[in-house]
Amino acid sequence: MTVQLSNGETGRADLLIAADGIYSNIRHSIFGEEFKPHYAGQGVWRYTVFAPRR
Repeated sequence: MTVQLSNGETGRADLLIAADGIYSNIRHSIFGEEFKPHYAGQGVWRYTVFAPRR
């Protein structure tokens, strides 16, 4: 697979990880309009906290 980055640089890879969010251009390129994300009435928050030493 050949990819082009936003800075114009290109590269080849066997695997592409699209970590640019739910409305990712890569996600849309792969799945198209049929699987476009939609709001399902849920929200998620994630926190990182320190665990006490045992």
